[in-house]
Amino acid sequence: MQKIDLGKFGGTIKSPIKSMNLNKGTLVSIVIIIATVAIGGFLLVTKKDSLFSGKDSASTSVSSVQLKFTEKSLKLDYSSLAKDFVANIAGFEKNEDWQGSSEFDDVLFWQGESSLVMSSRDNEKIEAYLPKTLDLGKYQVFKLAAYLQTDPADIEAVRIYFANKDKTAYFSYPVTNLTKGWNFIRIPKIKFSSVNAVKENLIKPKTAQKTVTPSAVKETVLLSWDKIERVGIELTARSNSTATINLDELKALETEDYLDDWLVANPVYLDLVKTSNGEIILQSRGMALIKKLSGITNFSFKAKLQPLKASARSGFIVRGDYKTNYGYYFLIDGVNGNRWQIQKYGLADEKAVTTIIKNGVVNNFLVEKDKPLWLKVEAKGSNLKFYLSVDGKSFTRLGEINDGEYKEGGVGIAVFDSGATLFDGMEFSQ
Repeated sequence: MQKIDLGKFGGTIKSPIKSMNLNKGTLVSIVIIIATVAIGGFLLVTKKDSLFSGKDSASTSVSSVQLKFTEKSLKLDYSSLAKDFVANIAGFEKNEDWQGSSEFDDVLFWQGESSLVMSSRDNEKIEAYLPKTLDLGKYQVFKLAAYLQTDPADIEAVRIYFANKDKTAYFSYPVTNLTKGWNFIRIPKIKFSSVNAVKENLIKPKTAQKTVTPSAVKETVLLSWDKIERVGIELTARSNSTATINLDELKALETEDYLDDWLVANPVYLDLVKTSNGEIILQSRGMALIKKLSGITNFSFKAKLQPLKASARSGFIVRGDYKTNYGYYFLIDGVNGNRWQIQKYGLADEKAVTTIIKNGVVNNFLVEKDKPLWLKVEAKGSNLKFYLSVDGKSFTRLGEINDGEYKEGGVGIAVFDSGATLFDGMEFSQ
């Protein structure tokens, strides 16, 4: 029998079990390393994607700028639009044949001489409608003025519809989110639901032709927008409540492309109206800057105005900022007024404040309803001059200021005090 010298092997004999445990531990370590590398790679790719994705992060803000207007002049009005660009559907005046549960109100109205008032009580559904043949096929946007007298929480439903004569087919839209006071509602045509009517945005699938026999059931003829015979409003109050609403000025516009000319916080502030002689004019109920006129320093700007409301100032904003509304304002009084005002809106002691720089009255002048006036501003450096005209040709200087806080900015129109003013013939030069 051969003798084995253990010292030859370092005095130890490796156990097969211990060797197996060592291999297992090595395998676990390798798996952990691979997993770590994979997760790290994924996070690296994700981070890289986020860096170049264009999405804002909490620490990154997007800078917004406008190119400076370098052309010598600009004219802006909408008189070249066709007379049927705006369709006056209803004025809610006494000469219109409104039927149903409503009456005319000649005290509370927005345009004209009256509005239509409806009042529902205790979950009662009431309706007012106007029989009228209309071709609304080419119009894309509808607008309605509505004054809510009661608490919005008392309304169960308000709905406007366009229908055939007996209302077996119609397009309808639920009016929601009304607030107390005047609401100016904008409704894109594609938002209307339809019953037995052609859906505006549906593509009709092609179907195989079938042989029609005399005994076959006739296909239902769907109502289309060019065959409207009836316009209506439905109102329902909630239980144990009363809901009262006045309706005024319902119209349709072909498009809203005119908004592309403006920087405006809310599109309902700007509107196109059709006058009694068929002229299309811009109407404003707020502040808007002409989009092209940015970075303006030395210039002349004039426009024709027709204030529509009493005790409501309107005019221009010059060297203005779209986001903050900072700038100089030149304002004339509303209907039956004769005051004018030059003011500056901006920061003072880290607060946004309005500073009246100059104001006055025109003793032999009065803003008249349905009669236009013209305003003009001339700016050169820190000097600004402000003018008034009653014919658009001969201008009288009302005021002049020297103020260097706003050296450049935009030019636009402004209406205050919940008023409305028509603007036309806007002309800029530099």
